[in-house]
Amino acid sequence: MTHRMKLVIGLITLSLLSVFVLQAYYGWQVYQQHTIELRKEVNTSIKSALKTAHSHRIEQVNEFFKQVIRNPKKAKVELRTTEEGPKIFFVDPKTGYNRISLRYKHRADSSTESVEDITQRMIDYNQSLLEKGSIFYWTEEIGKQLKERNDKSHISMPLLTREMRKQLTAHGIEREFSFLLLNDSTKSAVIPTRNTLISDTLSAKLKNHTKIAVTIVNPHYELLRRSGSVLLFTMLVLLLIATSFVILMRLLNQQKKLSKLKDDFIDNVTHELITPIATLKLALETLRKDPSIPQPNKYLKLSEQQTQRMAEVVDHIIQTSFVDETQPGLALEDVWIEDILAEVVEYHQVTTQKPLEVIFHPITHHKAWSDRQHLANVFHNVIGNAIKYSPDHEALVKIEIEAKQNDLIILISDNGPGIAASEKERIFEKFHRVNTTDTHEVKGLGIGLYYTRGILQQLKGDIQLVRSSLRGSTFEITLPITQES
Repeated sequence: MTHRMKLVIGLITLSLLSVFVLQAYYGWQVYQQHTIELRKEVNTSIKSALKTAHSHRIEQVNEFFKQVIRNPKKAKVELRTTEEGPKIFFVDPKTGYNRISLRYKHRADSSTESVEDITQRMIDYNQSLLEKGSIFYWTEEIGKQLKERNDKSHISMPLLTREMRKQLTAHGIEREFSFLLLNDSTKSAVIPTRNTLISDTLSAKLKNHTKIAVTIVNPHYELLRRSGSVLLFTMLVLLLIATSFVILMRLLNQQKKLSKLKDDFIDNVTHELITPIATLKLALETLRKDPSIPQPNKYLKLSEQQTQRMAEVVDHIIQTSFVDETQPGLALEDVWIEDILAEVVEYHQVTTQKPLEVIFHPITHHKAWSDRQHLANVFHNVIGNAIKYSPDHEALVKIEIEAKQNDLIILISDNGPGIAASEKERIFEKFHRVNTTDTHEVKGLGIGLYYTRGILQQLKGDIQLVRSSLRGSTFEITLPITQES
């Protein structure tokens, strides 16, 4: 990989990571902002719920005063006319003592005010004092009783719970919650856990407690609901960035592999051509320098063999380009599979330079709608590989044919060293060759099986490596048949 390419990859990676970090930071900020807003709404809800529950408690305490002031045996309200004008007198029936004298004032909406109106005004006034935390001693006894009832009364937790639920619902919060009850002796701050959100701690007149806070269980669901659209967009952007990065790295890796395959292919082609060219050149120079050399046919035959070898290399390259065409021109016709196999076997028995045994005994003949030339090339590639990778002392090739419904199964086995499981599919890739200690130990360009599978698939067939061990490999060729006889 060149320095410029490394620099480009580094800059692209840095840019993608920067966008990734910024987008993630933006999503986190939105989430944090919604957390703050949720906590404010929870604080507002607990304050409103406490206010309502506190008012209800005060109303209960003031209910006692309401009963007292309307009971003539305990208190009496009188409206008297004095030199200073009308005044309200609160009389203690036991002592007759005028406890309170309030200057009477006419209301703007009425010309007169009844004793009942005055009594109600006193009840309201007493409640306003209670809400402020003050006890007004209308009489000594009433004041003591009011204080005692106020001290003993406390906020109703069922009522507070209902009000809290109502307030949370009004803010669109549907999460479960619970109350945290504390006392003045609690010095340490309440620290929220990872799965809870805790409100501010507020003073409250509770039974056995003086402070209260509310906790929201699993607030993340509520936060995700609120931040859903933004977080979804953020996740989609991050996913798009990550996907783009992965695709980019894969493309670069593929380009790197293709570059290496191209270099290997050029090396293999060079290796395949250099030897026959050098041999051919030597034979021709020998004949040119000494036309009267004995046995000239020996050199002519050698030249012919090397020329054939170069022709095979060129033919393999042409075959590969044919497979790569989007609409290859196939000359389809009815062909007899066994006849083509017999011709290919005979060719290799004649041309193979190592001892060769081929086990092939067809009993029936099968016809297929196929391209004769390309199908012959397929069999040449598979059988040629079987011979090429077999031991030098003897090559054993076994060919079996079996018809299954409308398909013809052709099994071609060899006694070679086998193929690793990791190479099972890669051997059909373009330019791929199985790694060996010496790349050129076995001649080839890495395009034979690529061409074979490509042609078979165009002929509605396929090829698979179905068995491989140290004792050899078996390839299965599938072809559709049109007739069996």
